[in-house]
Amino acid sequence: MSLACNYNSRPRPAEVLVDGKSVKLIRRRESTSDMLRLES
Repeated sequence: MSLACNYNSRPRPAEVLVDGKSVKLIRRRESTSDMLRLES
């Protein structure tokens, strides 16, 4: 995630690894509650 940030309170997107025909979720999408938990 080289350029992902929470600028303007936007949650980070999910990260997906694609290898040929194989697709794997490597990081789930950040939720609002995730962002709020990191604020405190």
